[in-house]
Amino acid sequence: MSHTEETSVTMKATIARVRRGLFLLGLTAALGALPACNLLEAKEDQGKGGPASSGSASGAKSGAEGKTNLSGPKDAKGVDLAKLLGTKADGWVLPPFAKLKEDMTPAQVGKLLPGGDKMDQFGFAEVKAAVKGAVLYKLAYQDSAGKKGLKFATILFDPKLTDEAFWNALVDHLQKKLGADMTDHGDHHVNWVGPGFTLWSLSKGITHEGYELQIALSK
Repeated sequence: MSHTEETSVTMKATIARVRRGLFLLGLTAALGALPACNLLEAKEDQGKGGPASSGSASGAKSGAEGKTNLSGPKDAKGVDLAKLLGTKADGWVLPPFAKLKEDMTPAQVGKLLPGGDKMDQFGFAEVKAAVKGAVLYKLAYQDSAGKKGLKFATILFDPKLTDEAFWNALVDHLQKKLGADMTDHGDHHVNWVGPGFTLWSLSKGITHEGYELQIALSK
């Protein structure tokens, strides 16, 4: 590989990681616009009698390199994904965060998820996960009406489980649970848009070596 090619590969990887990093900091406007636009386009196509999307049978957008291949091996590695992520019956709710609502104060969250009120200077709180497969729950607060309000919740999966088979198992389970079109950005980064344009994002971690699932909470 030439120096130019190596530089190109490095830059692509760096851009992808920065993009996910911005999402984790709560700057979802730019990233959220992508799936939102796709959703609106799909609705327009349906209204014209055309296909809802150009996705594959798995419901994922296809056509670029590095995309998820759900026809490949899937291995949950003994993790009860239904317990950790819920099922179709739960809809757009994750069991660990089932009682959490957007704009809850740290004090309110602390009563429901002990430790969830212990914010750092950047507005993040971390709670040790008690369910196999996850190592940490991360909560993100932002200023809301003059006080700190809860906005995002993230499951950080055990780094020891990180491989393509576990990734496929996660994506497959979430796809069946949510039943919505999935946008695949490649490089282990997919997302779904739910009611009210609620964004769920599954990606390779930025500050740890495992996968992570971040959701925007609703009221």
